Parts: sequence; structure tokens; C-alpha cells
Amino acid sequence: MRCNIHDFDIMEEGKELGRSEAKLEATRNMLLKHIGTIDQVSEIIGLPLEKVRELAEEIKEKV
Repeated sequence: MRCNIHDFDIMEEGKELGRSEAKLEATRNMLLKHIGTIDQVSEIIGLPLEKVRELAEEIKEKV
């Protein structure tokens, strides 16, 4: 199967989306299980602190 540059770009975008979703899921799991502080979760997962705070608020509202 031959891939052109456009196909390669689409595949790379898909991989990046998958990595982003995995980071969000891992962050939610850590927050739900109270593993570390928000600062620590941000540092470990590699998401911006504001995004982790946002996810923590969403979880807080649901519980």
C-alpha cells in the first residue's frame, strides 16, 4: 500500500488525537482515585495545569 504525504498527515493527526485522549483518560483516572495533587497530575501526565483543573472541576460537579 502506498501512502502520499496527505495520507501520512492524516495518520499522524490520528495518532496525536489518540495520545491526547489517552492523556485525558489517565488524568481523569488519577483525579478520581485521588492520586497526587492537581499540580503533580499535570506534571506527570504532561497536560497544562489549567486543563487538569478544568477536568477536576468537571469530576467534582458529577460526584
